[in-house]
Amino acid sequence: MDLQLVKKGLLNYTRRKKRWALLLAALGFSTYTAYKVYHFPSLAEKRKRVSKIFGAFVAVVEAISDSADTIGVVSKDL
Repeated sequence: MDLQLVKKGLLNYTRRKKRWALLLAALGFSTYTAYKVYHFPSLAEKRKRVSKIFGAFVAVVEAISDSADTIGVVSKDL
C-alpha cells in the first residue's frame, strides 16, 4: 500500500514537475559554485586590495573637498 502511494503520488508529482525540479537543482548548484568562487583565497585578497584602494580614493576625495572649502573661506576673507 505504501509503495503504491509513493509510486503514484511522489514519483508522479516529480515527473509532472520535472522541469521545476531541474531548474531548482541548477539554481542550487550555480549558487553554491558562485559562493565557492567568491571565497577563493586569491579572490579574497583581490577584494581586500580593491577595498583598500577604494578607501584611499575616498579619503583623497574628502581631503580635496575639505581643502576646497578652506580655500573658499580664505578667499572670502581676503
